[in-house]
Parts: sequence; structure tokens; C-alpha cells
Amino acid sequence: MKYLLYFSLFVVWACQTPKTNIPSSALPALDSAFVASHTHYFQLTPEGFTGEGAQTLEQAVQTAQILVLGETHGSPTLSRFVEQLAPLLRANGFRHFACEIGPHSAQYLEQLTTVPENIPVNLAAFYEQYQFEAIADVPMPFFELQEDAAFLQAIRREGFSIWGLDQEYFSSVFFLLDWLQSQLEPEDVPTVLHQAAVATIRKWMIQENQDDKGFPVFGRILKEPAVKAYFSALEAHSPEAKALLNDLKISWDIYDRYRGGASHGDRVQYIRNNFQKQYDRHGAPKVFVKIGRLHASKVESGGELDLGELTHTLASEAGLESINIAVWNRYYRVEDGAVTDWLEERNRYYCQNLPLILQARKDAFALIDLRPIREAVAQGQIAPPESESLQSLINGFDYELILPTDYTGTPLVKP
Repeated sequence: MKYLLYFSLFVVWACQTPKTNIPSSALPALDSAFVASHTHYFQLTPEGFTGEGAQTLEQAVQTAQILVLGETHGSPTLSRFVEQLAPLLRANGFRHFACEIGPHSAQYLEQLTTVPENIPVNLAAFYEQYQFEAIADVPMPFFELQEDAAFLQAIRREGFSIWGLDQEYFSSVFFLLDWLQSQLEPEDVPTVLHQAAVATIRKWMIQENQDDKGFPVFGRILKEPAVKAYFSALEAHSPEAKALLNDLKISWDIYDRYRGGASHGDRVQYIRNNFQKQYDRHGAPKVFVKIGRLHASKVESGGELDLGELTHTLASEAGLESINIAVWNRYYRVEDGAVTDWLEERNRYYCQNLPLILQARKDAFALIDLRPIREAVAQGQIAPPESESLQSLINGFDYELILPTDYTGTPLVKP
């Protein structure tokens, strides 16, 4: 009897489900009009988000166990967005912020930002002290603008912890070693050892920067007697130092092998492992992730199943949702006040996602719900996009957020 019931249900389901065997050439193409029907707009004000799209954004946050923002790096407009997003995240149970810096850099950043009111001053002093002027590099990426300091201030004011997921950044070694040294007694690890190691590391990094082709600099650094002596002394007197140096060596190995993508898979696995450790340690909490768009997709990206696939899997296994948002921008205000249209300037790249990018407005955020678009393709209502980039975007993300006119942010430290 139960088999007859199953068969009857199958017949009903089959009759109600749209046929999907229509040749794709006979199906309507995904066009900007169809995308527009799933696009919601909102504005940013000092009081928060306004406009019809604000409700859509709020629903996305309410739905998410993990909210992944796949960003375009260095956008002050996105930082202003996150600044306003922080209270909404807090109101919906989020308490952890994961980002694209190293785990030990994140610990350092947490200490630096303990008092939210002091964050702009403390961050500015940090970047001033550790700016690597010889190679024009910052000690920590993604927080060097005043707009970044403001969003970090909002995040910390709402009581968020900071998780670092990525390798330790290229120039982070100097503040990390200073930080380790400050936790030790001078008689344990003499300052002279520290100074000699830092000078040696700095010399090699400048030399590598000046080489036209570059070279695997960190392997050479680790062979230097001054560095070996200092690292051995640190490891002998501090379990914390041993753990940090181990992670630093992993990071350096990834850097040394990055040419040609040789270490990309290892970097992705490192990011995934760091997220998994923190997620398990805190009992599978709600997490807000801000990371490069390449890492945020739920499907294969850059030849790897990246962080976005992990967050999707973790949430799905618990019957919850990872909401993954791809961030784009179309318009950019240059220094003379003129507005550049990237669709014109970078036509070949932006045209791959044309039906989506056409929803951009100069004065509003556009939030495109990709889920009904994905469903329409799956149900055979519209043809699959010919562009692999567009197909990957629709399959890998739940929403696309197109920023209003972006601009050059204000550095915490003047160059």
C-alpha cells in the first residue's frame, strides 16, 4: 500500500513540476528586466538603512546562521555599509566577526581595539609605527582607512570577537615579533637577539621587493643564523611564541610558493581549517564573515572549494543557512570628482555579468536576490547563462550587493 502511495505522490509531483527538457535555445534568456524584478534598493543614512531594500537586507540577516560578505577589497563605501550593519547583526544574535587576516594578527587587533572609543587613535598609531615605507607596505591589510576604523569601532562596540582566518600577512612579522618580545623578560630572550633578527628579516624583504622577478624570500630568511638563534630562543621560553612561529612559517611557505598558484590550495585549506577551529571552539555560533569575493562562493572558485562552500556545508548540516553575498561596484569617483563607469572602462570583465551589473545606481545600494534566478534556471523557465562567470555567480551566492558610487577612502596615516 505504501508503495502505491509513493507512486501516487510522485505522479502528482511530476504533473505539477515544470518540464525542464525544453532545449535551452528555445528558452528566454536571463535579461536585465528579469533581474530587475528581483532587485531591491536601499540608502545609507546616519540612522541606518532606508528604502524598500532595507527590509530585504534585514530578512537576509535574520535568516542567516553565517553571513558571508564576499567583498571587493579597499572599498570605503562597503566599510560604511558594515558600520551600519553592525547593530542589525547584534540584534539578530551575531557575536563573532571573521576576516581575512592571520589568527595571531586578529588576537593583536582585539587587544588594540578593546576600548572602542580609542580605536581610530590606536589604529592610526599602529599604522604609523609599523608602516614598511621601504617597500610601501602596511603591517595589516583591510583596516588602514578611516572608514575601516569606523566599521571596526562599530563591530567592537557591539561586542564582537575577531577571528583571523588567513595566513599572517607579509609585513606583519615586525609587529608580531615585537608583541612576542614584549611578553618576555629581557633575561629570557635578550633584546639584542630580537634586534638582529628583525634587521635581517627587513634586509631580505627589501631585497626581494627590489628584485624585478622576486624570489622565495622567506626560505632564505629562515636559514639566517640571526633568525634561527632568535626563533630558537623564543620557542624555548614561550609555548605561545612556539605556536605563533609555527603559524608564521606556514604563512611564509604559502607566500614562497604562491607563484603560478602553487600554494593557492594550501592557503584555501588553511582558511577553512581556521574557520572550522573557531566555529567548533565557540559551539557553532552565528558568524559574520567579511572576506574577498573569491573565497566567499559556495561553489568551486579559483579551482578550489573555498570558505563559502564550508560555511554552506556547516549551516546546511545543522538545518540552517549560510547567506553568501557577492559585493560589486560599477561607479567610482576619482580625485577630480569625475565618476568612472567600470562597465565602460572594463567592459570585457563587467559584461560577463551584464544583466546584474545593469541594476547598479549611483545613489543607492542594489541588493539582487539570486535565489529565484537560480531556481528559474533550474526549473527550465529561463536559459542558463552563456557566461561561465555569471553562472558561477548565480550558483555560488544568494545575493549580489552592488554599491553606489565608490570613492578613494581617507587613510588613517597620510602617505
